Amino acid sequence: MLEDKLLVLRCSGKCREILKHKKYLWPFVRDQRVEPTNNFAERIVRQGVLWRKSSFGTQSERGARYVERILTACATCRLQGRSVIEYLRNVCHCHLNGIPAPSLLKPAGDLAKSA
Repeated sequence: MLEDKLLVLRCSGKCREILKHKKYLWPFVRDQRVEPTNNFAERIVRQGVLWRKSSFGTQSERGARYVERILTACATCRLQGRSVIEYLRNVCHCHLNGIPAPSLLKPAGDLAKSA
């Protein structure tokens, strides 16, 4: 009986916590533009997950930073319809010539067109 009361108290506490965030639950019900799944995000990170599984990850903090940055650059270029190779070539050219690397961010005008 005491265990039942403790269980009810724990559950009611969890419910209160969940209800604090209710406006973030099921937003796809209120807004048709929101997809009900995270399949899009899953597809984006899939390449990184497959790479990590096949390569056994990295051996250093520096290696981990490299991988996270290169995978981010590749995914961003693909989402924007940009050539990954061309972007990385430009980055290397800039680095070798001591000039700032090209941005991965789309110019504001391009963002307005895609919205």
